[in-house]
Amino acid sequence: MGCGASFWHAPAFGTLASAYPNRKATAFAVHRVGGSVGDSTAPMITGLLLGGFAFWGFEWVGLKWQTLALIMVIPALVAALSVFFAFRKIEGVGRNIPNFSTYILSAKAMLTNSTVLGMVALSGVRSMVHSALTIFLVIYMSEDLNFSDANIGFHISLLTLLGIVSSPLMGWASDKFNRRGVIFFSMSALTILSGCLLYFDSGVGFTLILACTGIFLYSVNPIMMAAAIDATKRGTESSGVALMFTGGSLLGALSPILAGQLRQTFGMDAVFIYTTTILTVVTIGSLLVPMKRL
Repeated sequence: MGCGASFWHAPAFGTLASAYPNRKATAFAVHRVGGSVGDSTAPMITGLLLGGFAFWGFEWVGLKWQTLALIMVIPALVAALSVFFAFRKIEGVGRNIPNFSTYILSAKAMLTNSTVLGMVALSGVRSMVHSALTIFLVIYMSEDLNFSDANIGFHISLLTLLGIVSSPLMGWASDKFNRRGVIFFSMSALTILSGCLLYFDSGVGFTLILACTGIFLYSVNPIMMAAAIDATKRGTESSGVALMFTGGSLLGALSPILAGQLRQTFGMDAVFIYTTTILTVVTIGSLLVPMKRL
């Protein structure tokens, strides 16, 4: 399943970078809005379909997860066919494509590009926080807070809900003013919010923190990606995106193992301390990584 996301992101973001070279972050952020809509609605719908509901005397016990997984094949196929037929030709893409040897040399140059490697590192470490939170918040709400499936789905949807509005605004501000400032502000906010989970680990405070976290958790990634692609040559945008997601995939895959061990040994507070520490490192790193506009 991970291969599907990996194969999709590089050409998708690379295409947008080629089509909107002077508004990359805005284009990436608007693209991310579609994902945020799905990420916000899917947990609530999934929780409802799994947990069932009772309304005005009507009671439905819900679906088995195996049945729901099979049903999910349908929207995936519809999306795949839509992309195949609708995006065969995109305005502004496909011009000035370098030959293969030039492309390889440009792609290799990214491996020594301090801006690209710096953003790969920052994005990868940020992915560690994302993977740890999204997985263990579900377990925490289920096992420690005894939330229902529907309630868990609602709270997980909060991690992306406000990003539907904030993502385009942050992308626009990044293109208009400064990438570093937007990244630093976003990572600082995430650091504070993650630390607050140590004190507001249930109740209304917990709900509000998750909602505020949703403003920045996904929205900052398109800005980081735009900062990396700013430092690449025209025609190699997809390779830059692929490198960003490679770093994120590697570190993001490691993080649940570390977070799982911390939770098993020390409890959920250890996971919150872990994510806060990582976010602090990324926040400081965002001030040190070289960023430029081409």
